[in-house]
Order: sequence, then structure tokens, then C-alpha cells
Amino acid sequence: MKHLLAFCFAFLLTQHMAQAADISIVAEEAPDHPPVILIKGQFKHEEIQKDISTFSALSGYYRKPSIVFLDSPEGQIWTAFQIGLIIKRLGFSTAVADNTLCSSASALIWISGKEKFMGKNARIGFHAPKVTDKPEVSHSGLAIVALARPS
Repeated sequence: MKHLLAFCFAFLLTQHMAQAADISIVAEEAPDHPPVILIKGQFKHEEIQKDISTFSALSGYYRKPSIVFLDSPEGQIWTAFQIGLIIKRLGFSTAVADNTLCSSASALIWISGKEKFMGKNARIGFHAPKVTDKPEVSHSGLAIVALARPS
């Protein structure tokens, strides 16, 4: 597992922050590690269905549990909720690599993992959900977060 974390951290360092979420398989299954899916960037409102469909298709590609690495500062809560449900149903693990940020909607995905990993100095942050860029808390967003809590 240590080699897998090192590989993913090196991969994350070589990538630049995407405007929208990039969901991809970054490591095929091998004898010493499970398949690795990376979610990097923001979940944009206009791409909710695309992001959920992409993750669903990639997660269905494997019959064995995978590990999902997260590198995202924020995004749409509904996208995170749906991806988190898939992760929980399939028994996937979640991880945040060393010196990587996982906050807001991405942090909700992280808590859905059967096993949760975080690298040294990984930053995982939660806050009250909001509907717009204004500092107003969303009551519907709070309801989604309540549904997403680990059981």
C-alpha cells in the first residue's frame, strides 16, 4: 500500500488543477494493489450528470473493490452524494494523498469509503453547504449531508 500511495502522490504532483472534475483510472489492478480511480478538480453544476455517469461507468469496470483518490477543493454536493453512494455500495476505499486538499463536497466522498486513508499533511475540510457563492447555508444541502453520514 505504501508504494501505491507514493505512486498516486507522484501522479498528482505531475497534474495541474483542472477547471472541472476529471475522473479517471490512474492505475490498473495489480497483484500488490487494487485499481485506482482519481477524482481531481471541482464538481461543476452544469456537469452533474456527466460526473456521476463517468464515475459510475469507471466503478462498474471492476468487480473487485477499488481505491478512490480525491484531490478537489469544492463542488456540487449532489454529485458528491451520488458518487459517495456508489463508493459505499461497492465497498471501495477512499484516500487523500500527502499534501493534497480534499474539502467541501470532496470530503463527503472521502467519508463514504469503507476504509479511509490520508497521507501525511493531507488536508480534509468540511463546512456547512451553501447554494450560491454567498455565505448563506443551504437547508437542502444540510439534509443531503445528513443522509451522507457514515452508518
